[in-house]
Amino acid sequence: MVLANILKKTGFEFGMAHCNYHLRDEQSNLDQQLIENWAVSNNISLHVKSCPISKNSPNIQDSARKLRLAHFNEIKSSYDYNYLVTAHHMEDHIEGFFLNLIRGAGIRGLNTMSRYYKHSLRPLENVKKNEIYDYASFNNILFREDSSNSEDKYARNIIRHQVIPVFKTISSSFFNTAGRSLKLLGEHEELIDFYRSQWKSKNVQFSEAFIKINIIFNEEDYFLFELLAGEGFHYNEIQNIKLNLNFPGKEFKSRNDKKLIIDRSCLYILNSKTPSIFEKIIIYNHHDKQIQSNGICVKIKSINIRDFDWNAIGKDPWVIHFDLEHVNFPLIIRHWLDGDKMRPIGMQGKQKKIKQILSDKKSNSAFKKQELVLAYNEEVYWLIGHTIAHQVSITEQTKCILEISFTFEK
Repeated sequence: MVLANILKKTGFEFGMAHCNYHLRDEQSNLDQQLIENWAVSNNISLHVKSCPISKNSPNIQDSARKLRLAHFNEIKSSYDYNYLVTAHHMEDHIEGFFLNLIRGAGIRGLNTMSRYYKHSLRPLENVKKNEIYDYASFNNILFREDSSNSEDKYARNIIRHQVIPVFKTISSSFFNTAGRSLKLLGEHEELIDFYRSQWKSKNVQFSEAFIKINIIFNEEDYFLFELLAGEGFHYNEIQNIKLNLNFPGKEFKSRNDKKLIIDRSCLYILNSKTPSIFEKIIIYNHHDKQIQSNGICVKIKSINIRDFDWNAIGKDPWVIHFDLEHVNFPLIIRHWLDGDKMRPIGMQGKQKKIKQILSDKKSNSAFKKQELVLAYNEEVYWLIGHTIAHQVSITEQTKCILEISFTFEK
């Protein structure tokens, strides 16, 4: 109610949202009534949703959090609100820190400040709870206290009532120093996030079928193991994966049934929801600009030889350059078949089975069948990500180049 009062006083245009979990019988209804009365008297839009939760639910607080976030995000999207604004205060963040510490969180989990909540604002996050009470009293703001906050049956309440008071007896300025530490933690996480983004762009490839992650064998592999945690792998399993990075072929399973396979210098995570059917992608002519399908974005571009950057050849395995004059259409992108052959560049036009090429390149057996080719009828022009066919490669006589590039959507 204090936050609503401040937003009203400062002239912001806003609406309010409320979830009634019906956990405290008549008290829950009185909470809702207070908010409804305030919204009507102040001409503020209010979005109320009844979200009953059983008192026997194994994790009431987690269930409530998921329900209200779903409600808030639905309202934000449906009514075109720009931000979700919540009244979290300093003690909320400190309690969250201890909760996540108990759960074994890393830096990102321990940093409970608001920068990781997209399109969310927490204007009171540096304000102490007693200061909020003082503001409410001074401005005659009616509010209701959730009676469950006084019960020690929730971990957060035990931290609030039993753990934090111990720190306050050690240091009367505990809230100030803890708040400063959380800010520093947030600044460190910003720096780590910068390097995380760089690492991810260079070493992680997403596709609809799998995630491929390069192993660097240095300190940057911290980001690799952090990504594994985000994909559902338990801490103990990640420690086991660390010990087996030099053993290609080892397989591990996450809590959400994703499979991880260690390959030479990289890891693969197979999506448990990967579709079994790959829909063929057809390129009808060299005028096509962009095609999106199967979690892949294919870009096609014709380049006059006078404008071509020769340094681009071979620079990116997901970008290929053909002699346009020798390319027939339509081109089809599909999974390779057992009988497929091609004339790889460097073999003077001799044919070789795709299966043998992949074996020579030590392609992981779990992914061989997912490798793609670009072909005209049965003539394979490109084993995608690996090698180009001799007959369509660029020569000194080439006049126009066909560039085809692959991007795997995240």
